[in-house]
Amino acid sequence: MTNTAMNNTLEDAQRWVAQYWPLPSFITVNPLWEDIAQPFLEVMKTYDTLSFGLRYDFYQPQYPEHITEDDLHAAIEQVLGKQSPKNQQAIVTELLAAQDTTETRSTLLYSEQCPEHDFTPPTRQIQETCYAFLRDFFSQPANEDSLLAQWQQQFPASHPTPEHHIAAALDQLGIPASHHVAYLRQIYRQVYGWASFIKWLVHHPKHPWFQHQACLATLLIMWLDQEVALQAHTGHVYETPVLLDSTQHERDCQYRLIWQIAYERPYHAHLLNQLSTIAPQRKTPDAQLVFCIDVRSEAMRRHIEAQGNYETFGMAGFFGFDFQMDHLEEASQLQCPAIVDPGFTFHCQAEQRTWLTQLFPVWQACLKEAKNALLSPFFLFELVGLWLLPTLLSKTFLPSAHKHHTHIPKGLDTWRPNFDDPQTPIGFDDALEAAQGLLATIGLTQRFAETVIIVGHQSHSRNNAFAASLDCGACGGNSGIPNAMIACAVLNYPGIRQGLAERGITIPKATHFIAGCHHTSTCELELFTTRNLTPLRKDLAQATKHLTQEQQDRLPMKRNLVSRAQDWAELIPELGLANNAAMVIGPRSLTEKAHLEQRVFLQSYEADSDPEGSVLEGILCAPMVVAHWINSQYYFSTVCPKVFGAGNKAIHNVIPGIGVMEGNLSDLKVGLPEQSVRFRDQQLHEPRRLFVVIAAPETRVNAIFAKHAHLSQLREGGWLTVHILST
Repeated sequence: MTNTAMNNTLEDAQRWVAQYWPLPSFITVNPLWEDIAQPFLEVMKTYDTLSFGLRYDFYQPQYPEHITEDDLHAAIEQVLGKQSPKNQQAIVTELLAAQDTTETRSTLLYSEQCPEHDFTPPTRQIQETCYAFLRDFFSQPANEDSLLAQWQQQFPASHPTPEHHIAAALDQLGIPASHHVAYLRQIYRQVYGWASFIKWLVHHPKHPWFQHQACLATLLIMWLDQEVALQAHTGHVYETPVLLDSTQHERDCQYRLIWQIAYERPYHAHLLNQLSTIAPQRKTPDAQLVFCIDVRSEAMRRHIEAQGNYETFGMAGFFGFDFQMDHLEEASQLQCPAIVDPGFTFHCQAEQRTWLTQLFPVWQACLKEAKNALLSPFFLFELVGLWLLPTLLSKTFLPSAHKHHTHIPKGLDTWRPNFDDPQTPIGFDDALEAAQGLLATIGLTQRFAETVIIVGHQSHSRNNAFAASLDCGACGGNSGIPNAMIACAVLNYPGIRQGLAERGITIPKATHFIAGCHHTSTCELELFTTRNLTPLRKDLAQATKHLTQEQQDRLPMKRNLVSRAQDWAELIPELGLANNAAMVIGPRSLTEKAHLEQRVFLQSYEADSDPEGSVLEGILCAPMVVAHWINSQYYFSTVCPKVFGAGNKAIHNVIPGIGVMEGNLSDLKVGLPEQSVRFRDQQLHEPRRLFVVIAAPETRVNAIFAKHAHLSQLREGGWLTVHILST
């Protein structure tokens, strides 16, 4: 095989592997993002070992009460085209009789065909060798040796390039060229978590957290070298597998997709019936609040608006201010979406401490480093267990006594822009552009209240490796407080307001912007101001009271939310974005009378204020895609948890700063833990692909989708569904 042919084979095999963001900046992604150029159904057919939907016996009992005959007929037409009444009824009969089978493809890997020895299947032996080697490599500080170089110390090789190495191994094993792509994909599936992390590493070579040298081809070499050694030991001759009947597999994919579409349709109809197209006459509100589009904000907005004359908006929770925040004592953190390069750097001030007050933070830092090391936790408890016993008992039996207190980095809350100072982190032009983008995106360009609150959000839980997945994804898996504070400081600056006025956005002198935080785990809303806002605070307290009750009713094993967040043994501190199903892009008047059950991303948009469509284009290219990623991660973690889920949190072992293993030794787990989508026999997340409702002229929406290939692929390929409310 030529180098070019092998490179093409490697690219095709690697395309299936998604990027896995490490735990400190964990974000949800569509694990099949690189396949969106193909329709959803075609990708289903390609990956015959993956599940793209739930079992037939999940859908079938819902017919005809929840999934109607009309739903099935519409889904059949969408997948198979228009059918005669006779064929239509015959297909319905087959759908109701379809059964889940355990039939799988014949063993593909050489190691799968070899007999068991030493009481362990050869494939499992190879997996464990790879897992242990990768764990040890990434648990150590980076050095000059690459992953491949360290591996070749155990398996010396004389091949000039990785491509030659892989080609020679495949030839040695007797794998026919027609099976190369499928074979290499199957290897990646055996080490999928580590492959996903290495792919992220390759795409972020300058990331400050990791400087380890690794590439995806090394994983194939590690696996193939062991199979070649196994061949030399056993002498087994590879048998080219017989694949599943393609006709049967194609029909199974079609039927599963029909059921999934029919399952999604009732929710679509329910949401559209809840929307109001009548825009109310508004007076100037008593206060306005800008939230993240996160589905958890929907309930908070609903309860606040019920308290009085309040108006709420929604946009991506970094509020258009993308930056890196540097701490002197901690690692830098990105306060922007993980796919965005930060626009500027904010340097936090050092905390002033005496030698006495420095002792406790030093002790904490040492303890944290010891806990995060790979081996030290095994003997750490023997060294400091007695010292920490009172705290351990208190956190176990009195968790509410350890209520979280918001920590704001020194200097952030008092920072005010000074654009004459060259040390100011953001320049005037960039600040003005960001401020205009924030207000224009949500349509807040006139009728300002005297108090405008920009509300970031953060979660808090104990002993939770996936804590970043519950924070603001638009802020890199961190709290949105810094973004809210910087946005408010910029919008309160007189020079910025003058610049906005020149661009047609006049903010009254009496209007003041205040930063706030929605604590999603405890349903509290905290304001960072000393202003006298007694009536507003009273209404916010009442809103959080109602929201707290709603959340406690939704969560499994109803408990006090504060106790739940502080309990170090709690597997489900909050539901996060479970059950997300839709996104509404339009004015709040569409949804403010509806109870959306924390299932909808609410992106504010005023079509009349965006005649050229530039604001809508930005929304569709960024927030909508991120919402699709979130929705897809939850979807695939539910329908295909063995590959795209993170397993059981109760038996996770953390690889510091990277991810988790399940038990003592496993693949690096990707996606969401089981407890994010299921509790015992209760399904916490109902898997539905994202339903996007857009309130804008149809020609404008269609033009934007046609302009961007990835948007068109998402829509036409069935990765999401778009409904346009023409204005």
